[in-house]
Amino acid sequence: MKFSIQKKDIFTELQLLHGIVEKRNTMPILANILVSASGSEVELKGTDLEVGLKTHFPAKVEEEGSITISGRKVFEIVKSLPDGKTVTFKESKDLTMEITSGASEFKVLCLPKEDYPQVPEPKFEKNIVLPLDKFQEMIDRVYYAITQEQRYYLSGALLILKDNSMELVSTDGHRLAYTSSAIEKMKLSNEIRAIVAKKTLSELRKFEDDSIEFDLDESN
Repeated sequence: MKFSIQKKDIFTELQLLHGIVEKRNTMPILANILVSASGSEVELKGTDLEVGLKTHFPAKVEEEGSITISGRKVFEIVKSLPDGKTVTFKESKDLTMEITSGASEFKVLCLPKEDYPQVPEPKFEKNIVLPLDKFQEMIDRVYYAITQEQRYYLSGALLILKDNSMELVSTDGHRLAYTSSAIEKMKLSNEIRAIVAKKTLSELRKFEDDSIEFDLDESN
């Protein structure tokens, strides 16, 4: 695998994944991100088995391939490079990734892609689109009351979607936070309720898109 890309373009994507990858190393592979290059596009995947994130972007791909690399190390390397530079990633046969930019050259040990856990693929069949700015404001209003403990129903916020409205509710067992917002032209056949993990909400606060698409896999 070999591809080249501007520093700012890949650094933006690595910033999103940086908060997802597992830092406690309960499973070494979870500290890595899966890098795949194909056609004229590169795809990055990260997961801690609770939250998964997939992102893709155009790049100059010279050799296709796929491998996993330390999320923290590649983030710090790219961050240290001068702005405005092109960064080249090249996979070596000894399970290492060579990262070069100008006179800078780094080698990072990798792990095989076969060891990486599968990140579920959303189907987005419900066609529910939420305005991100409103959703982020709602997260800010309830985030303080979310606890971080073993009881999963307290370690997230309850998202309720109805016709033309969405609500968020959180509690730590002592405090209760509630907020709602009108969503024009959102029509649902049934009310949807789902607990969104605290880590997911934390990552959504960092996004800069105009909207997010919501889906619910009721088999999990």
